[in-house]
Amino acid sequence: MRQAHEGQHVLDFMNWQLGGGPIGGMLDLNHWFMEARAWSVSSYMAEALGMKSFGAGGGRRFEVWNTRWEAADRETYRSRGVSTILEAKQHTFCKFTLPP
Repeated sequence: MRQAHEGQHVLDFMNWQLGGGPIGGMLDLNHWFMEARAWSVSSYMAEALGMKSFGAGGGRRFEVWNTRWEAADRETYRSRGVSTILEAKQHTFCKFTLPP
């Protein structure tokens, strides 16, 4: 899972670099947006790999994937989990690491 998450960061950086390192515009992604993209990729990979659940740790509110979610609610819960992780990461006392 770490490879998918970090791979998204690499892809975002490469696109930014290939675009000339623009300041502003669609390729100039801020840290929040890059983390949101990477956690979303992690969520979809967990789903594709058939994992029961996946998140940043720290309980169910930090989950970005859970097989128990109803199909109609998955995107809502996925987005909520990503947002919760990113909001918590803004505080220096919160340290999250990706499980292997």
